[in-house]
Amino acid sequence: MNGQLDFARSLADSSTPRLTGGLSATRPAPAPAPPAPPASVADSPTAPLASSAKNPITPPPPQQQEDPLAILLTTLSADDGESILSIAVEEARDDARDQLGHRFGHAATSTSSGAGTGKRQAGRVYGGSQGGNIHVWDLATLSLRSRLTGHEGAVLALQLVPERDWLVSASGDGTIRVWHTPTLSLVYLIHPPHDNTGDILSLAWIPLFAGCQDTSIQVRLHGSPHSPPIFKTPSRFFDSLTDADRAKSRVGAGVSSSSGRHSLSTSTTTTTTRKLEPHTVELQFDADCIAPFAHHGYVVQLHTYCHRLTSFFFFCDASQAGDENINLWQPGLDDLALLATLESEYDAVLAFAARDNTLFAGHQGGVIKVWDLDSLTCVRILRPHSHDILALSVLSSSLFSSAANGTVQRWDLRTFRLGGEWLAHDNIVLASDVRTLRRSRTQGWLLTGGNDATVKIWDVRDDDVTSPLSPLDRGFQGEILISFVSYRTIADAEHREECRQGALYLKRVLREMGAETNLLPGAPGKNPVVLATFRANAPPKPATTPRRKRVLYYGHYDVVSATASERWDHDPWKMSGQNGWLYGRGVTDNKGPILAIAAAASGLRRRQELEVDLVMAIEGEEETGSAGFQEAIKRNRDLIGDIDVILVSNSYWIGEDWPCLTFGLRGVIHATLQVQSSRENLHSGIWGGATAEPLTDLVRILASLTAPDGTVQIPGFLSDVRKLTAAERKLYETIVQRCQGGSTISDPLQSLITRWRQPALSVHKVEVVGPAQKSLIPSAASAAVSIRIVPDQSLADIISKFKAHLMATFATLRTENKLTVRFFFPTADWWLGDLESPYVSAMAKCISAQWHLDPLFIREGGSVPSLPFLEQEFGAHAVHFPIGTSSDNAHLPNERIRVLNLEHGQTIVSKWLTRIAEI
Repeated sequence: MNGQLDFARSLADSSTPRLTGGLSATRPAPAPAPPAPPASVADSPTAPLASSAKNPITPPPPQQQEDPLAILLTTLSADDGESILSIAVEEARDDARDQLGHRFGHAATSTSSGAGTGKRQAGRVYGGSQGGNIHVWDLATLSLRSRLTGHEGAVLALQLVPERDWLVSASGDGTIRVWHTPTLSLVYLIHPPHDNTGDILSLAWIPLFAGCQDTSIQVRLHGSPHSPPIFKTPSRFFDSLTDADRAKSRVGAGVSSSSGRHSLSTSTTTTTTRKLEPHTVELQFDADCIAPFAHHGYVVQLHTYCHRLTSFFFFCDASQAGDENINLWQPGLDDLALLATLESEYDAVLAFAARDNTLFAGHQGGVIKVWDLDSLTCVRILRPHSHDILALSVLSSSLFSSAANGTVQRWDLRTFRLGGEWLAHDNIVLASDVRTLRRSRTQGWLLTGGNDATVKIWDVRDDDVTSPLSPLDRGFQGEILISFVSYRTIADAEHREECRQGALYLKRVLREMGAETNLLPGAPGKNPVVLATFRANAPPKPATTPRRKRVLYYGHYDVVSATASERWDHDPWKMSGQNGWLYGRGVTDNKGPILAIAAAASGLRRRQELEVDLVMAIEGEEETGSAGFQEAIKRNRDLIGDIDVILVSNSYWIGEDWPCLTFGLRGVIHATLQVQSSRENLHSGIWGGATAEPLTDLVRILASLTAPDGTVQIPGFLSDVRKLTAAERKLYETIVQRCQGGSTISDPLQSLITRWRQPALSVHKVEVVGPAQKSLIPSAASAAVSIRIVPDQSLADIISKFKAHLMATFATLRTENKLTVRFFFPTADWWLGDLESPYVSAMAKCISAQWHLDPLFIREGGSVPSLPFLEQEFGAHAVHFPIGTSSDNAHLPNERIRVLNLEHGQTIVSKWLTRIAEI
């Protein structure tokens, strides 16, 4: 195992207790102010400040309080199960930034995973693992895109070269690989000049520097007149690379001139056992391209710094037995000139970070030394950790230090006070990097990699109250959705107050997004309705009608319960991210879609491009029958106004890979049947066979409802069912054609027809009165039954026929027991969308444009009770746009939604709101 990893592993044996932590970092209690620093370290005097090596600042232990400075947005898992040793974050392309909506706390245009063009438009995270792989995650989708293989040792360092679209990786196998980031193809394989270089532990660019285990620094200087050329990456996957180019740079092509100093030469031997791609150029450092004994130990950190017209390169020593100094070098045409040595009496330097002309050096033992590079003096010493510091990152005025016990601390560089501490990883944090948010240079993400085989993304915010960023700028799927999910908005008496607080939170968020908001009372003792209106503010177009179109969105903020017995892998009330998915109760049903649609309208309004009014009516009783919702809407009809089209997003795709539009839902009737005896519970040994038993009677009438093949046997039950047309059948055939791969259903077409457009009757549970003893005859038995109805069945007609059949069947039984049938209201009528509607056509076009796939038109067997009511009340057709996938587990443990679907859902609604203004 390489030296750096050996050293890091040894840190895990420390006996210092590990801090506890969760989803967020917290502020410590106020501490006495340290000696006041200058306005900025960059303006520090040449003499050291009062804090010195003899008096390091040791902060008090942090105390948990309710003001998180870091929120865990998601966890990215390495599929090889190996530790993440290095991280590099690639920014989004400039042309992609201009197209951004409000993303997951960063600027990136989404790319689809398994759907779409596959063109790279957004940023990425690269994670080098101990197993030799480089994991590539898309920042837009927060999911694994690819895995780069080829290194035969741990990937110890990563360096991005944006101007060349390169990712440079260094490994414990002693090689450097250069990857072309748009195509994720290997461009160059660079070998050391001899076998005893050991692991390549660090990299720096302009030019290429490599810090090695043998204490040397290998250099490739552009200014060398005898340097053999490094061929520029051709376009179109390097197809334009000629045979002569390959021959010139391949094994056996010759040896470079001995007079060419500090350069890369073509390789004369091959040290890799893997077959290289045809476009890969194999190179080798020249033997005299080395600065030997740059330190008395491993060179594990390199950093570049440009000061006026002078370029400095920092190299540090991580050898426990060597020196603990930092050397500053200036590159020349033929060599490296040592400019200065920053001496330290502390243990080895393990991590670097820089801000302006200030260098932060993290030492073994938990010390951070702050160096001013103008005066070359140590201006401050911090002691944040009792464990070794393995990674440092700077974001605006914050320094993040990561330690071998898995903790991360945040320091305010304006005051050098500790701002927060949290447990980021189990055991060791091995790498970190930062990424700034769009429209802000002071706020962003911290990414940490650990030996738990994960990269974690933390939303870190500035303490500065003057920050121009709103919560939406940080991403609606970040802080906002995390807070929204934390409210246990279960529509029952126990959670009534929490539902009210959840409604108030949603009302406040929508108001901050730019909506006019109201809280409408529902039925007595029930949850309120949140009403929010985003008013059009785009300049009117000459060709449009004087009246703005008005869209009504319907959703619900209440959720079903979630208990520990359901075996969640995550706390259902603390949203967590994992490999591009968000987990938590309500993320897909229906809190995530609510925020995605609100963000679409808010983004348009902020850009003064919202051409239609969007009214959002979000109830809190949908999961329990929508009690009071219809009355609240009718009472506030004038406040809502006239509606042109209704938008709903409360269903799911038929799979995970193909976007859908829902055009039909079945209705539902819920009933309870009870057979009651006039006697108490009886003993079967005495009364068995001599009395009519309620449970036996109940079984007989339940058996009369359906035939052995499942056909409902209620007279006249199927008489009003709408006939299947050829056009509708064609829609189902298209679904089967696209989605039947891997299906075990013998007749998938008939299965769809039965599930979606045929009525059905189901028995859900049977209960008896009294204890469940094997010798008792219960005095009463009951059963819960549901009936799903379809066009053109009538609720009232089916209820009447159902009850008449039960009574007629019960009358044929020789029994003195009594049958009672109770129906639960409100029931839900069926709904069928208009596929010829221009609003549906507009939505289909927007879906196709975003996903690069034509949507599947599907129906669902479930019901949305309020949807038919809203259509009738406002005289408007509805568009049902599902955002989630079939594996979202709504109402089940581990409910989730894919970040990509939320991102695309927001973009699709934004485009749809713009398109329908011209209808």
